[in-house]
Amino acid sequence: FVIGRYCVNDARFVRRVLNKFRLAWLLDRFTWKLELLQLCRMFSNGGELLIQHPCMCRYLHMEAVVKDLRRLKRHKVRITLLVHDVSQLRRLNDGSENSEGRIFDLADKVIVHNENMLRWFNETDPLGHYVVPLEIFDYLLDEKCHVVEHKPGREIVIAGGLSPVLGSFMADLWKISGVKWKLYGPKAAPDQTWAGEVHHCGSFPPDELPSVLSGSWGLVWSGSSIDTCTGPSGEYLRYINSHKLSLYIVSHLPVIVWKESAVAAFVREYEVGVCVGSLHEIPEVIAKISNEQYERFISKIISDTTVFVDYRN
Repeated sequence: FVIGRYCVNDARFVRRVLNKFRLAWLLDRFTWKLELLQLCRMFSNGGELLIQHPCMCRYLHMEAVVKDLRRLKRHKVRITLLVHDVSQLRRLNDGSENSEGRIFDLADKVIVHNENMLRWFNETDPLGHYVVPLEIFDYLLDEKCHVVEHKPGREIVIAGGLSPVLGSFMADLWKISGVKWKLYGPKAAPDQTWAGEVHHCGSFPPDELPSVLSGSWGLVWSGSSIDTCTGPSGEYLRYINSHKLSLYIVSHLPVIVWKESAVAAFVREYEVGVCVGSLHEIPEVIAKISNEQYERFISKIISDTTVFVDYRN
C-alpha cells in the first residue's frame, strides 16, 4: 500500500478555491486524517506500508507526523519511507531536524536517493536502519506524449522554479557568452526578467514539459554562483537526485551537471551528458562535443535509461 504526497485525487477544483484564500492546508490535513483512520482499520493485524517523506501531508508539522506514525506502529505496521527531501541535509535550521530524526527512527526501511545519501545515513544513523539507494527517480509520463527531437547546439535548458531564492545564479547567466539559455517554469514575479541571451519560454505542467522543452542540453545546477554550486541549495546537490535530471532524461535531452553533485556519477556511468565545475566551462566543453558524440548521448539515454520512465496506463 502506498501513500502519496496528497490523499485526494479528485479535489483539484476545491484545492484551487482554497488556494485563493490560502487555506489549502485545511484540505490536506483533513484528508490525511481521514486516510489515517482508514489505514488503521486496514492494518488492524499489521502489514507493509510505503510512505513518501516529507510528509504524508504537506501542511502537517513533523511532530504530528511522528505521532501518526507511532499510531500506525501500534497496529504492527512495518513502514518504508521513500525519501524526497532531508531537512538535515538541506540545513533549513527551522527546528525540524529532531522531529525528522524521530520519523526516520520509526521507519523499518528507508529508500534514499543514491550512494552519497546512503553513506550519510549510515554515518548518522546509530540504529542501523535498512537503507537502500534508489539511483534515480522515475518520471511519470503519458505514453502518448510526443518528445521533442533535440539536435547539437548551444541552447541550454533550465526547467523548474525560477525564484532567485532557489537559484540566484540565473541572474548572472548573461555573463557567459557563446550560449543561449532557455528557462521553463513559473516566474517569481510577473515582472521578473533576465539580461542577455536568457529567455523565458513559459511555464507548463510537469507531464507536458517533455513535449515542449526545446534546446540541446538540460542543466542541473543550484545556488548563488555560476562559478560553482554554493550555499545550502548548492551543497544539497552533493546528496540528492534532482528531479530535473529525470525530466531531462525522459525528454531525451543530454545533460550538464555539476561535477561534484551526486548525480555526476550517474551521468558518467550511463554516458548521458557532461560534468563541469563551473558554468564558465560550458561553451568550451560543448564546443568539443562532436555530432557523433551528441547522438551517442541521446542513444544511451533512450536505450539505457528507459527503465527509469513510468508511463500511465
